[in-house]
Amino acid sequence: MRAAKNRNACFEIYGFDVIIDAKLRPWLLEVNVAPSLSSSSPYDKQVKTLLLCDTLHLVGFHTFDRKRVEDDKKKENKHRLLGFEPHRRKIQNNNNN
Repeated sequence: MRAAKNRNACFEIYGFDVIIDAKLRPWLLEVNVAPSLSSSSPYDKQVKTLLLCDTLHLVGFHTFDRKRVEDDKKKENKHRLLGFEPHRRKIQNNNNN
């Protein structure tokens, strides 16, 4: 993950407990200032994972595909060992001209 541009940014996650009645009206039961992020089911885990991902994205962190980064690094190391200049360095050098 990349660091946020503004290091003074902070955030809090609140947990809203809501119940839906027979007429599909929502009723707020309580608001938790420290909600549990443990999961009791695969669906619960998916919802909380997406919540955290969205929250971190909102405050400036961006996720990346770790496997893709590792594969790119291996490819770059292989090219360097074989004497090839990595593609992204060629682009940077062309931009400097």
